[in-house]
Amino acid sequence: MSLLLIIGLLVFFLFRMILNHLFPKERHLPPGPKPWPVIGNLFQLRKNTHVHLAKMARIHGPLMSLRLGHRTVIVGSSSVAACEILKTHDHALSGRDVSILLRNKKPTIHNMNLVFTSECDDGWRVLRNIYGSELFSSKALESRAKMRETKVMEMVEYLASKEGEDIVIKDVAFATAINIIGNTTLSTDLVDFEGNGIGASIMESVRKLTKLAAKPQLVDMFPILGQWDLQGWYKEIMHIVEQDLGSIWKDSLEKKQSAEYIFSGPKDFTDILIDKGFTNQQINPLMQDIK
Repeated sequence: MSLLLIIGLLVFFLFRMILNHLFPKERHLPPGPKPWPVIGNLFQLRKNTHVHLAKMARIHGPLMSLRLGHRTVIVGSSSVAACEILKTHDHALSGRDVSILLRNKKPTIHNMNLVFTSECDDGWRVLRNIYGSELFSSKALESRAKMRETKVMEMVEYLASKEGEDIVIKDVAFATAINIIGNTTLSTDLVDFEGNGIGASIMESVRKLTKLAAKPQLVDMFPILGQWDLQGWYKEIMHIVEQDLGSIWKDSLEKKQSAEYIFSGPKDFTDILIDKGFTNQQINPLMQDIK
């Protein structure tokens, strides 16, 4: 079966090469290094990719095009090019390049998560407005100022209690930050300064998720393979998102949605989402955005 698949792919790519050679499409693209058949410019992007891109830019200019497999990528490498991309044409270019695996297997994910939003559509605007009004507005920030002050004082007191001992500052700072987020979203601490609590695995989960997100995928360079998770990437991503991270706030969500739940203070971000009619399937990706 695998041999037939390989032969079929080779025949397909050969056929495409012949068609492209006989009937080339006129495309107004920036200059760039000449791509190889099938693999494009992949062979030119080794370790220290930024170094190789800088060398190419000296030859082809600050705006150049590369072919990564069957995908065309435009690279800007000067302040002028960056300004054009990020400021002048920011609306058209502000979407994220979502993996074809996620688009095929989770076609509605762009409506639930800003990280995986590929364009500025109505769903993106709704989520942005919710974040802006309920998390980052002056009123929202002021209402939680006392809580943030309390968490910082807890950190100071913990550091004072460890006088003369070795401590890892980044872990203490992380615990403080994650507890501020936890109290903003769920009205609870997620981890203590010793690394214990329901959110103790967040740092490791986020580290693994970041590493996986940066991992090149064959299916993104060769979309014809988009139905198969050949590298196990999608399976790993979904395990972290739905199991490792999702389990952190699962119990809190169920408690808030139960008939016996009674507010004991100001509404947190999760309470607000529930009031707006958001389901668990919608709330989980938003929590991952914030974490």
